[in-house]
Amino acid sequence: YSVFDEDHSFAYFTFREYFSYACRAYGKTGKDIPDPGEIVEGFHFAEYQDVWMKELSTGNRKKAFLITAFALKPELLLLDEPVNGLDFQSTEFLYQLMGGYKQYGTLLFSSHILESICLTCDRVLVLEHGKISQTFTGAEIAAGNIREVLTDEEHH
Repeated sequence: YSVFDEDHSFAYFTFREYFSYACRAYGKTGKDIPDPGEIVEGFHFAEYQDVWMKELSTGNRKKAFLITAFALKPELLLLDEPVNGLDFQSTEFLYQLMGGYKQYGTLLFSSHILESICLTCDRVLVLEHGKISQTFTGAEIAAGNIREVLTDEEHH
């Protein structure tokens, strides 16, 4: 399952319709359909569940896709700039979800927000010209270390 930064798909679906569609697409039927209620509440999204996706703000559209992604718990979850468009409370909730995801599978995300990286990752790959130029793990994942590498890259 992938969540992209600017996704305008499913314009004439409500969140409930989209969630139902995504569940069917991922083979979740009957008692296997996950309950997104806790995630909906965490993102303060309850009042938007019956609004067309095209009528949602950028942040709420992003929440709809994130709620679906985290409820489905795929083995591989890809997120592109996951905090873009989110308010502070939703960003904090997303960090909690991301931090606990390894019990369900692998979460791979791109971000230019150093806080997102330092608060949620157990492995960081720095890409330069499409290739991995540096890897950080464990205690190496610190803003200063990563900032130093990124600053050095800008001067090359």
